[in-house]
Amino acid sequence: MPHQAFLEELVAQDPDTTLYELRDALAMAEGVKVHHSSIAALLKRLGFSYEKNRW
Repeated sequence: MPHQAFLEELVAQDPDTTLYELRDALAMAEGVKVHHSSIAALLKRLGFSYEKNRW
């Protein structure tokens, strides 16, 4: 995905960001509209997880 680095940077800056926030940021910054599940699939392939860590 051509916007992979952009999404990775956003997640690195704020690991608690939601898929919807990532989707909206991508649309605003790059003018690209994708479904949040597409972002989830990309992040999963990159090894990211949305599991919450306990203290």
